[in-house]
Amino acid sequence: MPFPLRVNYCKDCFHSQLSIVVNPEVMFSNYVYHSSVSKTFVKHCNDLAKRVETFFDAGKRLKVVDIASNDGCMLQAFKNKGHAVLGIEPAENLADEAERSGIPTLKVYWDAKAGESVKKMIGLVDIVTATNVFAHVDDIHEFTACVKTVLNERGIFIIEVPHIVEYLKHKEFDTTYHEHLSYLSLSSVSHVMSKNGLQVFHAERLPIHGGTIRVYSTHVNARKIRRSVARVLNEEKTSGVFTEETYVKFSRQVKEIIGMNRKLLLDLKRKGKTVAGFGASAKGTVLLNSIGAASKTLKYIVDDTADKQNKYVPNLGIRVVSRKHLEQHLPDYLFLTAWNFSDEIMKKTKDLDIKEGYIIPIPKPKIIRRRNT
Repeated sequence: MPFPLRVNYCKDCFHSQLSIVVNPEVMFSNYVYHSSVSKTFVKHCNDLAKRVETFFDAGKRLKVVDIASNDGCMLQAFKNKGHAVLGIEPAENLADEAERSGIPTLKVYWDAKAGESVKKMIGLVDIVTATNVFAHVDDIHEFTACVKTVLNERGIFIIEVPHIVEYLKHKEFDTTYHEHLSYLSLSSVSHVMSKNGLQVFHAERLPIHGGTIRVYSTHVNARKIRRSVARVLNEEKTSGVFTEETYVKFSRQVKEIIGMNRKLLLDLKRKGKTVAGFGASAKGTVLLNSIGAASKTLKYIVDDTADKQNKYVPNLGIRVVSRKHLEQHLPDYLFLTAWNFSDEIMKKTKDLDIKEGYIIPIPKPKIIRRRNT
């Protein structure tokens, strides 16, 4: 059944959130996104594991819990460095895959009961990671309070979420979908942490997924607050995320971007050009449905995740195919619905005869012409 997709925001704290909550069982019980498919994300996980070690004594064997651990990609990076790991993943297909890779995984949603299970299994932990899940949570206060109960005295809670500064700046409206309940700033995350007995002590802005903020929190006064926190908070203030006019302008710009993508696809069709998509992602589904009937000019969508192949884009009926299909039915253009991995996609298809080039739709449609080799 269809669900409305609207984002509300609070005029007092400017926390943005969807107007409805879809039952998690509908979205996550059998999840088709596999973290390990993306080489970009695998590198990201390895970099994070290396970065985390700098916060502890050299050579210390850490206890690491990853919430929404997917196929174990993040924890594999820590395990490879000799640390003890435990995943929390409610999607049974992904949890089973992680365990086959040697990553112990609890097939549960994160809550107080899960926290008690963690403590019984491995005791208090050094690190809890929650990458691209904090924004998916209906009750982020309960989520955070449960994390606090499993952290040791200098333990660190690390979250990664799309940063609303980049979301607004780059017009990333297609990252608005029913999994993403909240659209967060460091200011709003800090508020949640302080309400639940934790304190943000460090923040980093990262380019992955179109602009992500990584937030490090710990028990109050357990670690010195770094200058990065004040710096990012000031960047948020000067960016306009606490000004209503910014959101009004964003809404107007989104309509313009949708119109430009629609016009481009229809113009290419009139010229007899063929276009295929790359990336059967959630953001791609939102983008293509926003474009509407014009998106049906895409002959197919390529995705390297086997679980997505031979399925169809919701509401549009565009078939998802493998790379082999792409090789056998080369289009004039590839429309990068997974634009956040555009560099990786262009690199992995550089040996193919994509005649005209690549279309990157966000923040406005741009054609990158194929280089003659």
